[in-house]
Amino acid sequence: MTARIAFDGMIKALEEGANEKVDPRTVVPAPLITWPSTITEIDEACTGFYGMVTLGAARGTGKTLLAIASSLEATKTHQVCYFAAEDDQDGLAVRFNNYVNAHKYLVPHLGDWHLFQTARGQTPAKLMAEIGDACDLDSPKPILVVMDSVNSLVEMSAYSYLDGLTESGLWAMLSRRYSRGQACFLVVSETNKAGSVKGEKLPFWSDQVVIMQRSDSGADIVEIELAKSRRSGGTGELGRFIRIWNQGEFMSQSELSELKRDAFKVVPIVPEEQVGTRAREKPSEAMRIAELF
Repeated sequence: MTARIAFDGMIKALEEGANEKVDPRTVVPAPLITWPSTITEIDEACTGFYGMVTLGAARGTGKTLLAIASSLEATKTHQVCYFAAEDDQDGLAVRFNNYVNAHKYLVPHLGDWHLFQTARGQTPAKLMAEIGDACDLDSPKPILVVMDSVNSLVEMSAYSYLDGLTESGLWAMLSRRYSRGQACFLVVSETNKAGSVKGEKLPFWSDQVVIMQRSDSGADIVEIELAKSRRSGGTGELGRFIRIWNQGEFMSQSELSELKRDAFKVVPIVPEEQVGTRAREKPSEAMRIAELF
């Protein structure tokens, strides 16, 4: 009952408790419980996202697009509760349908993706009650909670802004710790003018930190950095990525270059007298997008 372990960890994270003395010589490290980030470079270096992940980006950079894509991929192994505090149901539905239509293998798993549009009065306890109602606590699948964005969620609470960030961040970090990774969190955060995550404590509590910044190369092109990964390598600048809107995902420059190369396949030479009878193919979408780089 992995989900039960995750939920019990969330409950414990809201309560005061005693310090626990640990002998590291007797601890068998638990394997990382990961889910796809949908960023190939992160998935290859870290086997995906794990634990508490903070995704920081400025307004309009595509953080919701990435969060939805990653959380949908997670349904293969996790139960997901997505708390949307900013976009409306129409905008969320467009992103959802674009990704699912391009990745139809996810359809059998969508019963484990639970979307909530949030209202005033948000607290970790209220989110946890929604999670308990939505998820099957007898399931062997762990629980992933997405807060999009944590800044707007705490603005909807009765906490002061910094207190709300602290309460939400500590709940996520302690839930992950008490459950040994069975309770996972993707915390979407705004960044300040310096490009740092708003609520500076979040990166310290997180297992992974991903920063997205808009590139000067075009409106849909971003620079992505894996700024932190507590239990894996792969940190550093990952390069430029472009939003593929009709697929609901980001692709890297190297991936698009590979698609472009695949589009230029050698074909049999056609006798000149037959050229007029052949339908001319349009340039592929991959080729068109690759030209943006």
